[in-house]
Amino acid sequence: MTESNRPKLFAELTAFRDGFRSLELATGNAETPLISYAPYVPDGSGGFCIYISQLAAHTGQLQASGSCSVMLIEAEQDAEQVFARKRLIYSCQAQTIERGTDEWQRIMADFHARFGEFIDMIIPLADFVLFRLTPTGGSYVRGFAQAYQLSGEDLEQLAHINPSKDKGEST
Repeated sequence: MTESNRPKLFAELTAFRDGFRSLELATGNAETPLISYAPYVPDGSGGFCIYISQLAAHTGQLQASGSCSVMLIEAEQDAEQVFARKRLIYSCQAQTIERGTDEWQRIMADFHARFGEFIDMIIPLADFVLFRLTPTGGSYVRGFAQAYQLSGEDLEQLAHINPSKDKGEST
């Protein structure tokens, strides 16, 4: 990938990321890895805010470990090849946002704006916890031989995972 293609590729990645309303969430401990999903709102700095019930096992794992993986993946029916679905994967640090704080109120207003009146039914449920998931690393896969590692302070630096495939690629 040439230097001049990086902004175009990052814009593509951003548009892909912004096209979702829910994410795949992977958590785990020594005994049990779990995968689930959660609707989210963007946190304004490339992260995700999720509001999930403590009745779900992944919530306890998230609280205990403070880390998770997030995946946004192209729908099967939209993929040219199911073996090469476009996907964005992040390693994240999780932070609980205390109920009732100004920050909590602002984020819950974002949930309401994004998901409508349904959120009003679950806001008062005491078993729900609000988390901010902050990406610390990741990868963006566009298809076969088109995988990029994300790095840098804002994860805006893209490096082809297999640099030998990078020759002459146009994005």
